[in-house]
Amino acid sequence: MTASRPSRHDSVSPGKPPRAIRPLTATQVQRVHDFVASNLTEKLTLPQIAREVHLSASHLARRFRVATGQSLRQYIIEHRLQRARHLLLTSDLTISEIAALAGFADHSHLTRRFKTRFGVAPQSARRTPPLPPI
Repeated sequence: MTASRPSRHDSVSPGKPPRAIRPLTATQVQRVHDFVASNLTEKLTLPQIAREVHLSASHLARRFRVATGQSLRQYIIEHRLQRARHLLLTSDLTISEIAALAGFADHSHLTRRFKTRFGVAPQSARRTPPLPPI
């Protein structure tokens, strides 16, 4: 049996500890937040957001997770769900209109995500507030 040799693609050199991933700065997190909030109805991509903070997409993904404890995708979905929740409780818009204003593809996408997150369908949440705390 032969020992496997590390390849040139291995991220850790033998005998050296892995490098710690630096989190985003507070300013970078705020820039991501502002960009997401301003463009929530649009299709948001990792490369597009990365350009806003002058990082590569892979660096942004890693550093955002270290800084916030969640992936950028999870963050965007949560932001969309919070906007939908707010609109449900403060407007008479239809579920389809709310889905569009919160950046979901359609009302069924919003309904699936909303029910998973809050345990109730959007229409039920509208009739029986309040929803569980954030």
